[in-house]
Amino acid sequence: MQEKSSAETDQNNKKMKKFTQKEIAAKLGLHVRTISRVLNHEDSVKEETRRRVVAELNRNGYFFQTHTRPEVVAVDIRPGYLERQALRLIEMLSNRDLQFRITNHNADLHRFYDTAEKSNVMVFCSTPEAKIVDEVAQRCPGIYRINLFSHGVPGAEVSIEPDNDKLGKRSARYLAEHGHRDIMVISSQENIATLERTKSFLGELEVSFPEIRCRTVMAPLNPSLAEKINDILAERDLKTTAIYCPGFYIARQTCQALSQLRYRVPEEISILVNDLPEEFTFPLPFRPDTFYSRTSDIIELAEFYITNRFMLKSASSITASPGIELRVSGTVARIGS
Repeated sequence: MQEKSSAETDQNNKKMKKFTQKEIAAKLGLHVRTISRVLNHEDSVKEETRRRVVAELNRNGYFFQTHTRPEVVAVDIRPGYLERQALRLIEMLSNRDLQFRITNHNADLHRFYDTAEKSNVMVFCSTPEAKIVDEVAQRCPGIYRINLFSHGVPGAEVSIEPDNDKLGKRSARYLAEHGHRDIMVISSQENIATLERTKSFLGELEVSFPEIRCRTVMAPLNPSLAEKINDILAERDLKTTAIYCPGFYIARQTCQALSQLRYRVPEEISILVNDLPEEFTFPLPFRPDTFYSRTSDIIELAEFYITNRFMLKSASSITASPGIELRVSGTVARIGS
């Protein structure tokens, strides 16, 4: 076997060489003793300094973890559907070296902040307002925030939400390709995701199908929405052949109104909605055709970012979106071009 030359050996050694503690310290402007304390898991190092050192060590091939004891993951929930998704996530992560704490900022804000201050990761499965997400960062500078079903709320290191632009565009093309030329959109300005889908839907029609007539009804997301939808649909002389509902609450009220007014769906009118997930369990008079984002994708993305956050901490904020599915239930009629 031919021996490698000394030059080749030196070159390979340089490729494989890791930075020394002294070099890491110089790069970060720290004393070499600080690097040693981090490597030995000493408590005397400030948490922010520890994170800087760990990130630099990992960038240079050490793959060093920040902790010797299980990390604490706080999961903020909203009772109902989102709570079930949070429990699914915890189950997926049950074989990891993690401790979980359940909170509900809507029920007990003081306990929520107290839990956040004792945690390494905060997972929002509660559609919080932006001020809640920001306040957690201010109170807990080292915490890593992941916002699921974020509805466009900014601030977290990772936001996982449906691609509202794609949902709106695909909904518009679906109705247009089924021959509908007079469409009603029932939407609201109170929900960011709903509004984004509406704008995308209308934009796609304007650019790709300018011949389609579209009427947009904006309504508040409160009990009066049902009355407004009933009043609109009570006009039996509507020329509208299809209704687009870009959000769950709107879709639910519209489906109930169509049923109460004895509309024949899809013979008299078609309905297409967004935001009803695959395991949707709320009672409806019928299941409408639906474009939705896969909930399972959202949970899997959350698992990925929780378990890989050490390698991502220095990156800028991340927004991730799951795939989009179409459920055909027979509520959109094909009426010709």
